[in-house]
Amino acid sequence: MTIFSKIALSTVTALSVISLTACDSPKDASEKNFGVALSQYLEKKGQLCLNNKKWPVDISEMDISMQKNLPSGRVSQMAALESVGLVKSEDMSVQGTGFNQGVTLKIKRYTLSDAAKPYLHEESRLCWGQRALEKVVKWEGPIVLGDYQEVKVTYLYKIDNAADWASKPEIQNTFPAIKNAIDGAGTRETTHVLKLTNNGWEAKGLNSDWK
Repeated sequence: MTIFSKIALSTVTALSVISLTACDSPKDASEKNFGVALSQYLEKKGQLCLNNKKWPVDISEMDISMQKNLPSGRVSQMAALESVGLVKSEDMSVQGTGFNQGVTLKIKRYTLSDAAKPYLHEESRLCWGQRALEKVVKWEGPIVLGDYQEVKVTYLYKIDNAADWASKPEIQNTFPAIKNAIDGAGTRETTHVLKLTNNGWEAKGLNSDWK
């Protein structure tokens, strides 16, 4: 092969690569583009946290009496969090309010410990992991809805940066949502709707307040 033939072949190869790259639009209905959109959504909305947003938590004697047989009740949950060192309790007496006004009540007050600080995120919630995209499984569509397009994508998720305490039996028994999320990682198919924007595919709800 002459030097001119080699140059010509290199030029054709380079042009082919450029052509293929140019055809790879972010607006294409492709596994790659859907994966990018889902990853962006999960990075922003995929934080896994406990529901409690208000600390300290006060547990009364009545709470203990009424919830003693509720494994996922607040009494059991606080005890479980204390057992893994995330909260600490203190017995104290407080003045009742409302129907209990004028009555001295004995309570157990739970406050967050120093060990909880690395897991404390927005709205004073304890967070234990982050959903991330494992892989895109399939999709339905896109379909045209008026002036825009939507596609329903099915995917598998994984959990990144999972806290060690989230795998403790006492935590999973009292916070069933944690066990459910961990059990579903890599196996449970989840769906989400994406919409086509002028910049490419975007997960619905990305810029809303709900998760």
